[in-house]
Amino acid sequence: MMEIILPLIGTIVTVIISIAMLAYWLGKRLTEIEGRFNQRLTEIEGKFNQRFTEIEGKFNERLNEMEKKFNERLNEMEKEFGEIYGNFKSINLRLNGLEEMIRGSASASTEAHRVITDFLALKGLIDKAEAEYLSARVRGVFQAYALNPLSEEERRFILDLFSKDVDEATIEEAEKAYQIGLKLFREKLDSRGFLLAMAASYLRGYLISREVRKSKKKNVKKK
Repeated sequence: MMEIILPLIGTIVTVIISIAMLAYWLGKRLTEIEGRFNQRLTEIEGKFNQRFTEIEGKFNERLNEMEKKFNERLNEMEKEFGEIYGNFKSINLRLNGLEEMIRGSASASTEAHRVITDFLALKGLIDKAEAEYLSARVRGVFQAYALNPLSEEERRFILDLFSKDVDEATIEEAEKAYQIGLKLFREKLDSRGFLLAMAASYLRGYLISREVRKSKKKNVKKK
């Protein structure tokens, strides 16, 4: 019996020792593999970090270049805008000067017309037909244009004045109409203002001419 057990025990011990040695060898081998794997992983991580740093550096460099170009272009645009604004300002000043010149010419033309009309009126040379013709023109224009720069009160006054018989008008009403037309023409540069001022000055001139002619007739009778 012992003869059978002892060899069996020796065999078992041998197997156990072999298994232990194999386990030791495998553990050592796995440790080596793990070390190499960690080393390789570290190398890959290092290369990745290096590559990422290079890419990040190039990206930042490119971004800085784009920012620089953008700022340069922005400065150029600000400069160009400043020049354009300066040109517009210069044009605006010239337009303002031109507008003032036009307004001055408008005032001068209406006043010149008024002086001529007054001269003819003092000579008694303005007839009723002339005043009636211009009154009809003004009435037609201001009836056709419901929307205009005049207030409703001014528009109503103009229509009432130039709708009645010219002999029923007064010099004061004609003068008021003239001032409205002068304001409309000078301040709004509306051509209807010139027509209104001209018609009002002729109406005023006719009323003055009528009185001059009456005065002349009285003087002739006295003689």
